[in-house]
Amino acid sequence: MYKNEFDNILRQKQRNSAYLFYGEADFLIDNYIEQTIKSLDIAIDEVEKIYHDDYDLNYIKNQLSQSSLFSLNNLIVIKTSKKIPKKEMEVIVNAAKSNPDSVVIFAIYINEKLGTHEKLFTPKGDGICVRFFNPKPYEAIAVLSQEANNLGLKYTQDALTHLYATHEENLSLCVNDLKKLQILDEEITYNIISKYCFGMGEVSVDGFLHNLFDNKNINKEIYLILEEGVNEVFLISQISTFIQQLFMINSYTRTHGYPNSKEILGYSPPKDVWEKKTTIASKIKSKQFLEIMNYYNDLELELKTNRHLDSNSYVSSKLRQHSAIFC
Repeated sequence: MYKNEFDNILRQKQRNSAYLFYGEADFLIDNYIEQTIKSLDIAIDEVEKIYHDDYDLNYIKNQLSQSSLFSLNNLIVIKTSKKIPKKEMEVIVNAAKSNPDSVVIFAIYINEKLGTHEKLFTPKGDGICVRFFNPKPYEAIAVLSQEANNLGLKYTQDALTHLYATHEENLSLCVNDLKKLQILDEEITYNIISKYCFGMGEVSVDGFLHNLFDNKNINKEIYLILEEGVNEVFLISQISTFIQQLFMINSYTRTHGYPNSKEILGYSPPKDVWEKKTTIASKIKSKQFLEIMNYYNDLELELKTNRHLDSNSYVSSKLRQHSAIFC
């Protein structure tokens, strides 16, 4: 089934027992998982996500076969970048079909046709299969338009096109930036994208944040980011978001034993960027996260309330003090 066909099914709020979403478009797969859950009116606490390292056939079969004592729905999302044997998938699908309260969604991030697996997911058999290909540019811009509308943003079409090109056609990074741009409370234009969004080949805010928390010399980055016009409040907001991500990485790792980027961030950043973040997160003690967050919350409040403040110089000074206080 093609994506546009499935869009009609979503609008009709049709419920099936088993779904197979697969292909090379990671963002679209994750996005349609969320849309499917929403169309089925299933609450987040009724959804269990299982990743490849936690995959256990018997556990999944038993969970789907039994109705939950605490909710009306029983939905399991299985996420993996490896092919699941067809016989095992068939066992899971049949378990979901045997229980009217159960639904299973397979999300397989693989650039390979799963022809034999698709046969388990036919409309007559109470199943849906959608293969997601990387969208064409006009399709990607339409996705970004929808995301921007959902976020309540005002924007120009050339701004979205510029953002898509800036992030080398990575929808996950584009949507992540749209969420950050909400703080500006103004129309998102081509110039706004140029001013606040950084591609992989430019001086990036993420690169600056890695150096800031890794106790490296940040004088050059401060100049490039602040002196060339990045809004101070916007920058502090991004630092706060970065701190929250580090805290989530730290907490998730202590709970599960390993950091899963898709679960924590909602997308997979470049390997080297993710490794830097996880390394930094592991070095910060749990109690210190609150101190760091309070430091930047106070800084943001000062910027928003003190009209006579030289914001540029003040933020530069505070960022240079970071290493002395926390590293």
